[in-house]
Amino acid sequence: MRPLAIALTLALTALPALAGAASSVSLRAAAAADGFTMHWLGPERSVSLRRDGLAIVMRPGSPVYDVNSREEIADRAPAATPEGDLRISPRLARRLAALAHGVSTAADAPTGPASRAAVTAGVALAVDARELTGGSALAVEGNAPRNARITLTLLATLAPDLPAVLIERSDVAADAHGHFAAVVPFVSDHLAGRVVVVTASTGANSASARVRIDGAL
Repeated sequence: MRPLAIALTLALTALPALAGAASSVSLRAAAAADGFTMHWLGPERSVSLRRDGLAIVMRPGSPVYDVNSREEIADRAPAATPEGDLRISPRLARRLAALAHGVSTAADAPTGPASRAAVTAGVALAVDARELTGGSALAVEGNAPRNARITLTLLATLAPDLPAVLIERSDVAADAHGHFAAVVPFVSDHLAGRVVVVTASTGANSASARVRIDGAL
């Protein structure tokens, strides 16, 4: 009877772990389905997901993850696997799909040299951007909820096999009519011919614009 009791105890102890594994999702599979490119960031032991206008960083064992300029909290921490993947909760997988859907809306709305987007749930948010000749800066303007605080994030991809690099981050406020405008400087070295993605975020909502840097003086 004693061996049977030990076996039963071990089986009952393993049930929560088995249930957790059954209710988890492969991050690699979710990223591919949502159009993200997934990279491991070696020194940080974190995972980068990126697509136009969006950079997400997740860390195994931590429920806090980065979405461009803000932090979000998952319902449970991702877990690393020996195969180089992360197992995430179904709720986090749905959140990634929702973020991807918002950014894809931005990428599919071209308006000349930059892209304009209105990606919100019932609240207008849009951004336009253009390069200022000889100024190593972008002129950024758009619409947001009136008097809202907007964070502007500039990301650039320097090489196809590298994650997006943070170029600049700054804050601006919309006026009483919901309009905002700013001149955002950046260091132009190595950016000529590259696409810079400008994301305007109010926290819950975001919109993005793409600008190819000419670099002409």
